Amino acid sequence: MLASDLEPGYSNLTFSSSGALASADHLHYTYPPGVGPTPSFPGSTLTDATVHITGTESDHFTNAERNITMGRYQDASIDVSGYVECSTCGTETRTDITTPGALAYVAYTETPRGVILSYTGTTSFRLDGSTRPADSHGNLGTLNTATMNANFTDRILDFTFSLSVNNLTYTASATNISFDGVRFHAGNDGSSGPTLAITCAGSGCAPTYYGAVNGSFAGTGANAWMGYHLFPVDQSDLVNGAIALVANTVPQARFTLPATGTWNMVLIDNYPGTNGGFPTFTTAANAHINFSTQRADFTFNFDRVLTPADVSAGFQAQHITASAADLPMQGVGFVAQTGTGRAPSNLTVACTGCGTAAPVGRFEGYLSYVAPNPAEGGNVNIYWYLTNNTTGTLGYDYYGSSYFGNAPPPIISAATTSAAVGGLRLARMPEAIRGPLRPPR
Repeated sequence: MLASDLEPGYSNLTFSSSGALASADHLHYTYPPGVGPTPSFPGSTLTDATVHITGTESDHFTNAERNITMGRYQDASIDVSGYVECSTCGTETRTDITTPGALAYVAYTETPRGVILSYTGTTSFRLDGSTRPADSHGNLGTLNTATMNANFTDRILDFTFSLSVNNLTYTASATNISFDGVRFHAGNDGSSGPTLAITCAGSGCAPTYYGAVNGSFAGTGANAWMGYHLFPVDQSDLVNGAIALVANTVPQARFTLPATGTWNMVLIDNYPGTNGGFPTFTTAANAHINFSTQRADFTFNFDRVLTPADVSAGFQAQHITASAADLPMQGVGFVAQTGTGRAPSNLTVACTGCGTAAPVGRFEGYLSYVAPNPAEGGNVNIYWYLTNNTTGTLGYDYYGSSYFGNAPPPIISAATTSAAVGGLRLARMPEAIRGPLRPPR
């Protein structure tokens, strides 16, 4: 995509008096392919970018649930500034012009991970709204059809959509797309095993098309959106737009949660990030869930393990405590993160040996198993990412996932159905949740 919020909750949006998106910040911003031999976006890829859109919105759609808003600007100007994506390149400010093409945007309320992981079974989605497809030569078209099927048990989905523009009809489809988080992506960049199939019908079709589709669940998970760009191999054109979807039936709940009682969770397994150059550290943690109040809390302690190479390089011992209390349950999950421009912090971080730079972090927990036998309790997973954005001996980047269990039996409410789903071994926090990691220090 041209620009996206890689860390949910950190982007601030402003809208015009007519409801059109006017600006956004904390974005990862790059120029798209397919705008002719000389791209109209020749600048660098920017991180932590702020964009201001100038122009007249031509399409606008807000769904009935008011958790997805999308629109199209034709011939828009984009004033953008941010950090150039390299370690020593500084900042850049420029104006990018879409003329004669279009800019499509989506602003939405992202479904919490714990809500998506609450569901099981398969749910079909139908077309709810869209922007008109537009190519890079200024031609506008029609979105003909769009459908999606989400398998919440296996956490995979498939979709297909068809559109017509400039006397050509495109069909894009994908199957077995993972959504372990709430976002999903399908692409076809010419590599082996593409996940996105693109066909074209009409006298002016190119032999081969590349493209990408990005999307996410919104609201309670009964809504979703997709943004697309499709282009021939020679990048002589680009067709882009956005699609909103709504579920035909409400997704089915995976677990029946206890009505009362408290789980006192202890750490069973820990899976820290192991990228080369990142520090070695030990982790101790606990978590609690109060089902009477539907609230959760946790405390993590990280201690850096200094290797002989660390000592030689002048690195310091570090002790970090990250904690959160009174977190509301969302489905079967809970979230804590450091403050943003639009929300105060509900994650408390203290550090010895880390300097004074403010930390940035996000912890996402969810129930991965609720036993049908009340005496067995359940399990909790927590993805975590924490950094103080500082280079040198006082900097840190800690990320990974932790698995908790051995909960005492709670009091289970009466239920007509119950599903036993095994605990999951988790890898490192997905890119869409933790955001891009900087080069190792």
